[in-house]
Amino acid sequence: MQTASASAAYRTRSLYLAAFLIASDFPLVDVQTDVDGRRTFYLGGDPETLQARLRDYRNSTASVNAARYGDQLRRLKAVVHGDE
Repeated sequence: MQTASASAAYRTRSLYLAAFLIASDFPLVDVQTDVDGRRTFYLGGDPETLQARLRDYRNSTASVNAARYGDQLRRLKAVVHGDE
């Protein structure tokens, strides 16, 4: 069941985009598993700032601390694979 905070959050199925946004200080609100087994990540934060970061990501002009990105990617992979 989707929480109220998750319904208002930005959602993505991309593990890499979710890790980038979390490393960019957007909080992970929820992770849900769809009927087909795929995970959907819900992220919160200021919508205008989030849209700007998404634009940078899609244009390949975004930057984030590499160690922080790697940490978040490992954390999300643990969630996806049930280690967390």
